[in-house]
Amino acid sequence: MASLMKKVLVAITVILISMESIAQKRIDTLNIDQLNKYKHNAVKLRNAGRAATLFGLGALAIGGTYALAVTLGTRDRQTYGMQVVPAIVGAGILAPCAAVGVPLWITGANRKKRADIQIQKLSYTPANSKSFGLRLTVRF
Repeated sequence: MASLMKKVLVAITVILISMESIAQKRIDTLNIDQLNKYKHNAVKLRNAGRAATLFGLGALAIGGTYALAVTLGTRDRQTYGMQVVPAIVGAGILAPCAAVGVPLWITGANRKKRADIQIQKLSYTPANSKSFGLRLTVRF
């Protein structure tokens, strides 16, 4: 049984690693429109991660404060248990929300930074350049 579980875990790990390598984009091959879309998606990912993290941590703080207030203010065991259950359930739901939000926030911020750097590389013109594009002169 343990051998089967090890094989399943190795297979899942290999599949996830290969999926992650497929999901990587080579942003140095994208044009400016694709880079702007990539940057826009990165900002959405960063904002979603930020919202999930802040919502999860804020709700955990409120639930923890509520549970502490109930603990300090209640002497009856049955009433105490019924009042703390929502805080425990909330912590079980909101802690993963905060845990998922942090990597999303970091990934989105890193992608945005990479896209900004690539956009600057594409729009770079030398300081003393007088040519802004291709010029064609025809004389007769």
